[in-house]
Amino acid sequence: MANPTASPVNAKAPDQGDLHRTLRWQEHMVSQAQALSCRVTPEAFRRRIVADRPWQRLVPSTHFTGTPMLPHMEIAPLLYTGQGCVITRLAGLRRHGIRVLAAAMVTEAVL
Repeated sequence: MANPTASPVNAKAPDQGDLHRTLRWQEHMVSQAQALSCRVTPEAFRRRIVADRPWQRLVPSTHFTGTPMLPHMEIAPLLYTGQGCVITRLAGLRRHGIRVLAAAMVTEAVL
């Protein structure tokens, strides 16, 4: 990811009305609410997430337009839960630049 410490939840996207900018700004991730606010119709959204389509669900209501890697799995819950979600344990240490072993599971907490 371009900026591993940036949180897409705590900052404002450059233009919420532009789906492509939102996807680029959030490393190709978008929540369902964000897509709808970018004038994607509910039907168009459904077409993008059905089998063999370009978007895949990482967590409920949060989708990705590619092959997700560990950083994407760390950020997706932030988009899903919004304010109050923090990345904890090994993923949190990694986000702060501390070298840790890769974990198969991402642990996050909503406060």
